[in-house]
Amino acid sequence: MRRLRRARIVATLGPASSSPEMIRTLFESGVDVFRLNFSHGSHEDHRARFNAIRALEAEVNHPIAILQDLQGPKIRLGAVSGGKMVLERGQTVRMVLGKDTTEPDTLALPHKEIFDALMPGHHLLIDDGKVRVKVVRMIDQGVEVEVINGGPVTDRKGVNLPDTLLDLSTITEKDRADLAFGLELGVDWVAFSFVQRPADLIEAHGLVGGRAGVMAKIEKPSALKHFDELVRLADAIMVARGDLGVEIPPEDVPGAQKDLVRLDRILPRGRFSRQHHRIRPVINGGGDIGGFGAGRRGRADHRFQHLGGDNDRLARHAAGPHQVFLRQYFVRHDIPGIEE
Repeated sequence: MRRLRRARIVATLGPASSSPEMIRTLFESGVDVFRLNFSHGSHEDHRARFNAIRALEAEVNHPIAILQDLQGPKIRLGAVSGGKMVLERGQTVRMVLGKDTTEPDTLALPHKEIFDALMPGHHLLIDDGKVRVKVVRMIDQGVEVEVINGGPVTDRKGVNLPDTLLDLSTITEKDRADLAFGLELGVDWVAFSFVQRPADLIEAHGLVGGRAGVMAKIEKPSALKHFDELVRLADAIMVARGDLGVEIPPEDVPGAQKDLVRLDRILPRGRFSRQHHRIRPVINGGGDIGGFGAGRRGRADHRFQHLGGDNDRLARHAAGPHQVFLRQYFVRHDIPGIEE
């Protein structure tokens, strides 16, 4: 069985599409890659889907790729006093460290690393950007913000920080447990969410250890600033258009997407160890869709080892097409641990 097209079709499996019969129907309709979204569902749910895909693969004697998509960090407000607060344009409110607060005109945010990184002028987007506030000044245990776009705010709404580079790993404890489970199953690809900088992908490669392809999800403005380095380090790129369109103007997303695809085509990258197809970007959330190689054994041959000491979040490439680039990256940023 051979599909004569360059693009690959990716389908996300959910409750309505997880039966063996529906998975077969999707495959026969053209799906090359099945995505398991680890933001939802139990390990046993995903195991059943994985087994159904592998059984179909063996029956049709055609490689079917399985993509594990990790949830990544979720930044949310704490409990809102009274369960709901309506913010008006021009209003000044406080955001303080904590899981909840009873203070008037105050929102709780239980993430110390955010307050460590926020600066005056930084924006915070609440509830997928429906409400936007700007930091006016720093206060004790928090910040004072001005409401730019008002609206209702309720408990545990998501928060985006387009201007702020957070000093935290993009791989949570949940992600680590999910990753260990997925690698034990034998997934072909692992997508890492909210990648901000090259160090995030180096950490990802160190955890995966060459057992699957590493896919970087581009959904943060900080990732756009590191286009060339992320493209070199990733085995594939997913442009998460919906999430990226919350943090940058939606009209800028297509241009950023085209820039990334163009850069992917001109920079040296890893190739599949057996199929030798160029790894292409994946576009998520509508619009143009680019495929990526879909062989079960089609993985770039990467081997990373963790650096010790103060750089335990970083990793050193031991062999493969990224070695020279990684050496240059570590030397440029004065990171110890690279042997000449």
